[in-house]
Amino acid sequence: MILERYMMYETDAERPECHCSTLVELPSGDILGGWYAGSREGAGDVAVLAARKLHQPSKWRPAAVVVDTPGQPEGNPVLFLDQWGHTRLFFVTITGRGWTSARLQALKSEDEGRTWEGPVVFDEPLGTMPRNKPFLADEERILLPLYDEVTWRGFVYISDDRGETWRRSGWMESPSGCIQPTLLSREDGTLVALLRDRGQEQVWRSESADGGETWSPCVPTALPNPNAAVDAVLLDSGNVLLAFNDSREARTPLSLAWSEDCGDTWPIKVDLETEPGEYSYPAIIQDSAGMIHVGYTWRRKAIAHVVLDEEWLVRHGTKYNPE
Repeated sequence: MILERYMMYETDAERPECHCSTLVELPSGDILGGWYAGSREGAGDVAVLAARKLHQPSKWRPAAVVVDTPGQPEGNPVLFLDQWGHTRLFFVTITGRGWTSARLQALKSEDEGRTWEGPVVFDEPLGTMPRNKPFLADEERILLPLYDEVTWRGFVYISDDRGETWRRSGWMESPSGCIQPTLLSREDGTLVALLRDRGQEQVWRSESADGGETWSPCVPTALPNPNAAVDAVLLDSGNVLLAFNDSREARTPLSLAWSEDCGDTWPIKVDLETEPGEYSYPAIIQDSAGMIHVGYTWRRKAIAHVVLDEEWLVRHGTKYNPE
């Protein structure tokens, strides 16, 4: 199938900036997307918004506000459908000055995001942040990737009781600082985390051999990173697709890299955006029909949505050998 492109959301005079998309497929087949928007990142009028792309017809419906704490900015929404059909929304509210004062919270929906229960406030230090989608380790275990904005370290929340209680894993640490892990799994059960970098201009990698309880020291990969978020998905084929900025300096281009060995090598790449400007903070999922969905910030003025399949990507991609 050919590449499809939509605008999930476009800003207006009331909310002139938007950022940080998240996507989830619902049991109905609809796609639910979320992001935050307001006058600027960190301003008191920033709210979490969401919109729905109907399975039939294939279009995005108007956005609605989900969370808007008066006078306090919201941020980093993460949508997730758990094993029991509940739609969950993790997010933060900035309580002071900057992301280091962010408080982690969550909402739950039993009607595919039409109404929400909560929020539940997590008893975690301020600055504990989500960014990428949770990973279902097995029929019971949920791994929620998180990070500490204060110390610039990654970790995961682990739940074995339907997300009712959570415990912390060990840290994912790199010499320059690494945050916003995205999670994958090898065939042998080893978990792999790819993380954003702060100072070395590369994507970092950490692994866990005990179900996410502890993580190896981060090592650099050959993939570039301009201090920007990445996201990956383990496809039904067993291959991996990574959404990232293929640059060490700028949040353009926005690209997809394809791997047959859980990220050891990346032989194929497709660029989604190559123009000057910011194309960043991608969210990537695969739906039940096998289609791949990528949401991302489009110049802080829109949230874009691209749909493709693996066959199209392999056929139209170019050879890639990051160094």
